[in-house]
Amino acid sequence: MELAGDRRGQSIQIGAILLFSALIIAFASYQAFVVPNQNREVEFNHNQGVQSDMQDLRNAIVSVGGSDDARSVTVQLGTRYPSRLAARNPGPPSGSLDTVGTTDDRVDLTIENAQASGETGDFWNESQRYNTGGITYSPNYNVYTNPPDTVYEQSVLYNRFPTGNITVSNQSIIDGTDISLVVLNGSVSRSSTEATSVDVRSVSSSTERVRLENDSTGPINITFASTRSAAYWDFLENTQSTVTSVSNASRGNGFYNVSVELDPDRTYSVQLTKVGVGDGVTGEDAAYLTDVEGDGAAVTQGETTELTLEVRDRFNNPPDDAASLSVKAAVAPGSDGTLQSNSSVPDEDGQVTFVYEATGSTGTQQINVSYVGLGSGFNATTSQNVSMAVDVTSGGSDGGGSAYSVLWENPETDNDKSYLSDCSDSSCTWNVNADDDDTLTLRAGTNPMLEGTFVDFAANNTTVGAISPGDATTGSDGEVTTDLTANVNGTIGVYVASGGSSDVIGLTLENVGVGGSPVGLAIYRDGRNLASVEPDGTTRTYDNTQKPAVIGPSTDLDGDGVVEIPYVTATGGPTRLNVVDADGSGGNKTTLFDKKGNPTPRTDGRMGVGDLDEDGTNAVFLVDTNSNLVKYEDGEGVQTISAISEDVSAVAGVSDFDGDGSPDLIYTNSDQNIKYYDGSTTAGTGVNLNAAKAIGEPSSAIDGDTEVEAAYITSNSNYGYANSSGQDGLIRSDEPKEVPIGVSDWDGDGPDEIVFLDQNGFLKYANATGATSFIRDSSGSRISTGNTGKGVVVGARP
Repeated sequence: MELAGDRRGQSIQIGAILLFSALIIAFASYQAFVVPNQNREVEFNHNQGVQSDMQDLRNAIVSVGGSDDARSVTVQLGTRYPSRLAARNPGPPSGSLDTVGTTDDRVDLTIENAQASGETGDFWNESQRYNTGGITYSPNYNVYTNPPDTVYEQSVLYNRFPTGNITVSNQSIIDGTDISLVVLNGSVSRSSTEATSVDVRSVSSSTERVRLENDSTGPINITFASTRSAAYWDFLENTQSTVTSVSNASRGNGFYNVSVELDPDRTYSVQLTKVGVGDGVTGEDAAYLTDVEGDGAAVTQGETTELTLEVRDRFNNPPDDAASLSVKAAVAPGSDGTLQSNSSVPDEDGQVTFVYEATGSTGTQQINVSYVGLGSGFNATTSQNVSMAVDVTSGGSDGGGSAYSVLWENPETDNDKSYLSDCSDSSCTWNVNADDDDTLTLRAGTNPMLEGTFVDFAANNTTVGAISPGDATTGSDGEVTTDLTANVNGTIGVYVASGGSSDVIGLTLENVGVGGSPVGLAIYRDGRNLASVEPDGTTRTYDNTQKPAVIGPSTDLDGDGVVEIPYVTATGGPTRLNVVDADGSGGNKTTLFDKKGNPTPRTDGRMGVGDLDEDGTNAVFLVDTNSNLVKYEDGEGVQTISAISEDVSAVAGVSDFDGDGSPDLIYTNSDQNIKYYDGSTTAGTGVNLNAAKAIGEPSSAIDGDTEVEAAYITSNSNYGYANSSGQDGLIRSDEPKEVPIGVSDWDGDGPDEIVFLDQNGFLKYANATGATSFIRDSSGSRISTGNTGKGVVVGARP
């Protein structure tokens, strides 16, 4: 039986195929059109969000001024698409965040033709330039075509499209006469699909504002690098009445130099801030010193006033290196008065305060301050230096509620007027060299006249002179006296006080020691230890001084009124710079520094002492093992004098060698030439030695004139002495050993003698005629050093 064909299932199969095809077409359309549109929306929304993140970043940068707080801003660099059951998404879109120009010195901000008043003007007398830059966010989307890069620069945030730019946040640089400049520092380079955090921190920021006006060369001009030309920045002319013109020039690296000229008839308040982002952020060191309070202050004699200054970086803020700075202060040459301290470290605000005591004459007194040094090269017009004025008026204390007052009398009452000048009951100048001794009698009296009243005396500068007695009782005439003994040239305030009343007299001492050096302690090595002898034959041995290798002249090194002897030793441990009290009362030595973390002192040569920076404190100058000249000063520690770039062999000492009124440091270099350093530069004398260490302390009384000279030993064992211009004299002799020598008026006849070791190691001295004599102890015996070869130096008596 034959069956007929059956087609009943064909329609079902065809329908299924058609339905599946429709599904495929629908899915393909979804994948091709719906998914991209949805993802485009995701990317667009992300771009709107990241613009908000960049707005937060911009606000964090421009708001740092006046705050030290760090802020962290999150920027969502990329995003993710929604999960799909069947459709496929492309890889997640990413984005990159990069700083632009912050490491390129060509991208900068410059302020020109500006000047400030007062000491701040020393810094603003020239154009100031600051490296800066911007931050750019660049998206890497899959669907959203031609999205903008979002750019921050010069306080502006804008979207940069291929066809143009749209500003998101406007500028905050200029607001009338208020100028707020923020420079960007550091490096950021990040690319991700995730979020990233950007730390925004203050590098140099405060509320400090500086008032600027144009100088004589023209209007103030602010020039900055921008990726947008003046066509954009022209709006400043229309929106800011203080902007007179805007111009630009292409610099070829994608940036324009945009110059904004300000109205020359206005004064501007400028705030500068440095902001760090990412890595490689650099700090800001000190750029200038300015006065804060006290300049021009009026003070009565015997009273004090505070002088406050501030160290600032080039952004007018406290510098990062403030804690490592030492700000020095000193009463200027020719002015009177004293400072309670001569050195100070800036506080967290960069400020230092010095207390000035009006112990001298009346009138305007100048105080010099610097954080780079007070030497002969001091120039108050440079940015690191400040000179402040104090107006001193006459006056004393009548004791307020005291029943009586005590007052000084004119020193001419008790002393010969021939060596006194400009004297009154409040001040006087004493020419010590014209006096027949080095003592000045001072008289004070009570009002009303009181007998048997106890009175105290005191002095504020024992380096210059000493008071004795320190107290007394009034006689039947109601008066008391004390004596001032001169030590060195300078100004000293002498006080008298009793019953709540006080008075001060300011004394200027001149020409101290012109007839001979005011020293007289010869120091040498006697076998193992240091030893010394005075002109009267008094000898001392300093136990436990451990075979001193280099010896320095004795002086008061820490302002305590005690004379110390510095010396270098390397026995029993590291090489050290030590001191021992010259009178032998201090017992064992005190170590000033050793090589741990410091330069290593050399164990041959000669060291010198003196007050090169005129801050009232004597320093030790010696040579380290790298032939550098090193300075040690109490309260400051060890410093290498880097301005002396040549190798140094020995140090003679400190004196006004070139006659310009400021001290110089005299030394010999590795070529054995006598040279000197004035605090900023070095100069030569043309004198060459056979042994670099065979030199002595500088003196102004070797050959009868007042010119400062350095004594030395020549190659044929003669004595010579040189001034700053060259050899000034030669003394024929064949006795001295070529080792360090000393200079002093050893026999008390006026001119200085040269103290030396002869060929057998005996201590001797010679005058300018060549006559020599042995130095003897109190028993009349000659003094032998044991021929140790360490030489002899002469310093202050204890």
